[in-house]
Amino acid sequence: MIIQQRSFNALKSATIRVQSIVRMKKQQIAFQNIKDAACRIQAAWRGALAHRAAVRERAAIRIQSWWKALRARKEFLRIKGAVRTIEEYYTTYCIRKRFLQQRRAAIAIQG
Repeated sequence: MIIQQRSFNALKSATIRVQSIVRMKKQQIAFQNIKDAACRIQAAWRGALAHRAAVRERAAIRIQSWWKALRARKEFLRIKGAVRTIEEYYTTYCIRKRFLQQRRAAIAIQG
């Protein structure tokens, strides 16, 4: 009877140990599945945040580009106006110079 008791206790202990290992493996697999799912969720969320940031950055670049173009156009028009003014003064100068030469010539002829 004592031998049977020892044999039973050894078998019971071994069975408990095997069950414990099987439960531990199941828990490890379940934990790994949860961990993988959490990683996928985090990756999806980070991807969404990166996409949102990229969209905002493209919008900001578009606004900056528009603003730069507006400033460049204003500067171009300012310079164009200044060039036109200089051209007008130069044209006026040339016409006046020619007029004064013709007037002197006419006075010389008449006088």
